[in-house]
Amino acid sequence: MALLDIVYNPLDASASGGTVLGWSGTVEEAVHPLGLSIYRFFTQNLRDMDAQEGAFFLKRYLQGPQQIWQGIHDSIVELATDMWDLSVVSPLRLRTMQRIVGWTPDLEWLTALLDDEGLRRLIGSSIPFWKIRGTETSIESVITLLLGARIRVWNYFDFRWVLEETDLGVEWDGLDPWAIEEDDTNTFNVRVVDAGINRELIKGLVKLARPSNERIEITYLTMLDLFNVPNDTAQWSVYKYPSNVVTPADVSSGRIRLGADDAETEMAWALPPIPRQFVAHGRFLRSEFAGLALCFNFDVDTEFGYMLAFDKSGGTVSLFNWTGPGLPAVLYSGAYTFDYDVYYNVRIEVTQDDPAAPTINYINAYVDGENILGASVPIADATHLNGGGLSMVKTWDAGNPTYIQCDAFEVFGLPIESDFIDINS
Repeated sequence: MALLDIVYNPLDASASGGTVLGWSGTVEEAVHPLGLSIYRFFTQNLRDMDAQEGAFFLKRYLQGPQQIWQGIHDSIVELATDMWDLSVVSPLRLRTMQRIVGWTPDLEWLTALLDDEGLRRLIGSSIPFWKIRGTETSIESVITLLLGARIRVWNYFDFRWVLEETDLGVEWDGLDPWAIEEDDTNTFNVRVVDAGINRELIKGLVKLARPSNERIEITYLTMLDLFNVPNDTAQWSVYKYPSNVVTPADVSSGRIRLGADDAETEMAWALPPIPRQFVAHGRFLRSEFAGLALCFNFDVDTEFGYMLAFDKSGGTVSLFNWTGPGLPAVLYSGAYTFDYDVYYNVRIEVTQDDPAAPTINYINAYVDGENILGASVPIADATHLNGGGLSMVKTWDAGNPTYIQCDAFEVFGLPIESDFIDINS
């Protein structure tokens, strides 16, 4: 015999999911689409009279309450199912969910800067974030996740190098420390690529994630690559000569490597645009027979640009200027020994030192903090400094295995833009 409700509507026993007492079904099994109608709460004889004599007036009258009931039902279903899936949950529920995982009204100044998709990512990563909050990893991870920006963090121990037992020097762990503005024991340096990011959001995330109210200087970069993601070639394209072939860059094990073919000159071109005045800084290592050159402000179509080249055999460093097809002009040449299998920090600066002479720019080049050109090299023809490409080049020695590799590369636009978060702020 069929089961009926109190107004004699048939009930489907197979859809009940089991007995109420002791039922152990999942949330999804317990949820069913709304199958009831307010109109069906009237007995059959009233519904028949409404159809025959009332032109369904009663049914039409109840359509408004039915829609309200449908909305309430849908909300219940969503709470029981969609709340467990951040990819589909309604944006109206996100503000409630953020409070469940620690983003209380006290932090509304930060979460209010996020759009719905950013808030979904923040909620989904909140538990691991709170667990590792205060570490460089937490700062890097939360900014990369929410903004997709490339970032690196230097802490106090990266800035200091212990010399013997009593002295601390600002040596940046033996690297080039030139960009530090705050010589303070409590200062971190967060470097992040600004490709249109929300700087207020960056400052808020860094302020929240810092270990214990340290001073933090946030420096905004034009380009950064630490090559810590295998096969991440989004910022580089490799060009080979004389075969004139463009190939993907070899990125793995924390470095980019040029040297797949010993009989080719290979150029790794940086794809992000380079500003007219900039500082480029990288760590390079080369093999015994490879030569290293850095091209900058270079236009491959007109062959205008500059190149800093380290001669492997002659023991020299030279600065060249191309003004079109043919041999370049030599702006500087001097002795310099560039050993193989040793990492060198190379920094190139293109600046405008004299505001009274805006058409004159200057080029400086440093290796491990030493100006290898001796002094600034003036460039009177500023038309050759209108941006252009930036690349690292491996020259080859026939019959000998050659390679160069770089494990860190960053570019700052000039003047350098930064924000500062003071202690206890």
